[in-house]
Amino acid sequence: MKKTLLALTVLASFAQAAHADSSVTMYGIVDAPLEFVTNQASGAPSLAANGLPVPKPGGNRWSLNSSGGLSNSRWGFKGNEDLGGGLSAFFQLENGFGLTTGQLQQGGRMFGRMAFVGLKSSDWGAISLGRQYTSLLEVMATLGPINLATMYEPVTIETGSNYRQDSMIKYVGTFGKVMVEGHYSFSAAQVLYNGLPVANGGNGQIPGHFHDNTAWGIGATYTDGPMLLAFGVDQIFPSMATTGTGDNWTGTKIAVGGSYMVTSDLKLMGGYSYGRTTDQNGIVVYRGDYFWAGAQYAFTPLIRSGLGLYYNRLSTMKTSATAADGRIGNPWEVSFFTSYFLSKRTDVYLVTSYARNAALDMDSTANSNIDAYFLKQGAKEQLGVTIGIRHRF
Repeated sequence: MKKTLLALTVLASFAQAAHADSSVTMYGIVDAPLEFVTNQASGAPSLAANGLPVPKPGGNRWSLNSSGGLSNSRWGFKGNEDLGGGLSAFFQLENGFGLTTGQLQQGGRMFGRMAFVGLKSSDWGAISLGRQYTSLLEVMATLGPINLATMYEPVTIETGSNYRQDSMIKYVGTFGKVMVEGHYSFSAAQVLYNGLPVANGGNGQIPGHFHDNTAWGIGATYTDGPMLLAFGVDQIFPSMATTGTGDNWTGTKIAVGGSYMVTSDLKLMGGYSYGRTTDQNGIVVYRGDYFWAGAQYAFTPLIRSGLGLYYNRLSTMKTSATAADGRIGNPWEVSFFTSYFLSKRTDVYLVTSYARNAALDMDSTANSNIDAYFLKQGAKEQLGVTIGIRHRF
């Protein structure tokens, strides 16, 4: 009996030690924005015979926006386990949901924001597999004046609308002041591209058509005290075939950017992104040079604001090689936010933006109006004003 109790005690101590070397954390954000938008069309534009978008009628809109304001509503789990010898296992599962309806976001996926598992070495970096953010998005993540928020920052013009991809293998390593990463996606899962449906719902891994709907990217950052410099490349190969396979287009984004902490309260940031899309015959259907600059300032420990300026110099914007050019001018946008923290976890905020020659977030057929801002018939400008409350847990 004594030997049995001793054995159980030893086993229990080993179990406690194992638990001490691993952890799982639940977290989330709940964000409720009340939004006013001018010149909002009643729905997505249709395409005329010449390939030009045909806007729907509309007007001003008040709404409790389901997609989130300064942050998209989410909850998730993340964890790690120390395997010894500088090696650890990690995972992250993150769900996106619409607060107003409780419905799943990201096409109805349970963990549509992130779902991956991996191994990390303290010397050589980490490898992860699953649904993840692109390398370009991650290296540019801290360089957005509005923190890459749906309200209102043209994230998809900077990084591409495919900034989150399925079936990805990713490497991330940090070596002194330099962080490098790279990824390959077997199935980018881009449902719409350049305003058109992608074959097989954007899914890859098709027998005999390995290249269909794949993607890859690389990125790097250099950090030295208050300065951060970033560089990234992203390419996607959507299958635009009406027969279901082949006819791969090539979408390219190349971006450089940086930020500088002038003081502990003032941060400056800016950058440039090269955008180009060619069809299966190498004909350019989209070409844009996107620039952004901005600043964030903490007026007090409880009040933080940000201002962003965005400009996209377009030379081509067509839905196909034979379509007419859909440019109505070079899009530009000015966005501002201010946030007041009621506590460490809860804040109320105001965010506003004015866009010209495109909808808010520079939404157009070029990014498939991914944020669901549509200019009504005859409109060339859009104003958005949002107040909201956000809680983190």
